[in-house]
Amino acid sequence: MQTGYLRPITGFKPFSLLSVFVVSVWLMACSTGTSAITKPAVTFLGITLSKAVDKRGDIAIPVAPTTTFSINDKQAIALLAIKNLHYQIRLRWEWYCPDGALYYSTGNIPVKLSEKKYIREFSAWHAMTIRGDKAGTMPGAWIVKVFMDDEYLDMKKFDIVKG
Repeated sequence: MQTGYLRPITGFKPFSLLSVFVVSVWLMACSTGTSAITKPAVTFLGITLSKAVDKRGDIAIPVAPTTTFSINDKQAIALLAIKNLHYQIRLRWEWYCPDGALYYSTGNIPVKLSEKKYIREFSAWHAMTIRGDKAGTMPGAWIVKVFMDDEYLDMKKFDIVKG
């Protein structure tokens, strides 16, 4: 006694072939392979030193860019420009006084980004107070170093002068 029955395939059925094609394409689209759309690399564009910034959305414009500050200036600002930001990063500024010692570190500051958000251009800055602070009593050649996710990016030299 037969318990099952197999029917032989007879003839070509275009609807069946189309169904197999559609299902195959759907399965490939749902696979976990690499995406055809790749995100651009996060790019550090540089540091600009200035006495002030003008903030406009995600971009800050340096006001009075300089590498020479007076002991009478309110602050020295190190402004970073970053391109293609699409994930959370941590930034750190380290300020070094004329004798080469670390004067101040911001520690790692998280730059939070909403999930699936993309920022084409982005600015971040830190200001070191000069007038009325210890830095105002330390004229000479200074350095600011910048790090992203604990990776060294760049440095800028600047001077604090008397008068």
